Amino acid sequence: MRIFMKKFDLFITFSLTAIIYFAGLGLTRLYGPEAVPILFCLLLLVVLLFLFEIYRRLARHIRGVGRGRNESPLRDIILGNRSCRRFHQDAPVSCGSLKELLELARLSPSAANLQPLKYIVSCDPSANNRIFPCLSWAGYIEDWPGPAEGERPAAYIIILGDTEIRDSFGCDHGIAAQSIMLGAVEKGLRGCIIGSIHREKLRRELDISPRYEILLVIALGTPAEKVMLEKAGVDGDIKYWRGADQVHHVPKRTLEEIFLRRI
Repeated sequence: MRIFMKKFDLFITFSLTAIIYFAGLGLTRLYGPEAVPILFCLLLLVVLLFLFEIYRRLARHIRGVGRGRNESPLRDIILGNRSCRRFHQDAPVSCGSLKELLELARLSPSAANLQPLKYIVSCDPSANNRIFPCLSWAGYIEDWPGPAEGERPAAYIIILGDTEIRDSFGCDHGIAAQSIMLGAVEKGLRGCIIGSIHREKLRRELDISPRYEILLVIALGTPAEKVMLEKAGVDGDIKYWRGADQVHHVPKRTLEEIFLRRI
């Protein structure tokens, strides 16, 4: 389709040029030398059209090159996809939004295409209050039991594995969780993928059948904290930390460190 549109653009440009050129020739034959100024103006218009077309395509190329590295929408979404642990609890997340996020998970890849994952969602404050005590938060931050009342998630998605489809789930739930998180960022939300779960307590609270293995819980809401990426220090310490200004800092290894070699 893009190739067709490029060819169509060229067709329109050259058609207009040809029309103007032949119109000028026709005027010259009809009116003789008196039409020369008109013909000159028409030729000037043709030149301007060509120059404008060259400028437009050059500008589009420059924007495309810049976007390829620094302005990629996907890169921006991934950079925005930080684990958020404090939210505006009073900003609701609709059940419709949660279903849209599940649709992204549903469309994500699955090993052998077995699609064994099932989901429970909650955006009800009373249900959220039952889920919250079953989770552990930010293991690297000592003496922090998790977000205080008013800063807790407005919604949860619980990812389950259906053991009647398969008895192990590989990385399916990781792929699905990332799809959900990226979709949340696109909606202006943030989340936190939580694997530190008091599973039997959560099973009792929500009456989850033994058929389903509790894999992950994703906490979601409107973010109430700032998260900054940092370059990991020379000592290799990758523990996240929170400054006195309550900004959450997340060290990341450099590309040079993780890129071993080219084969």
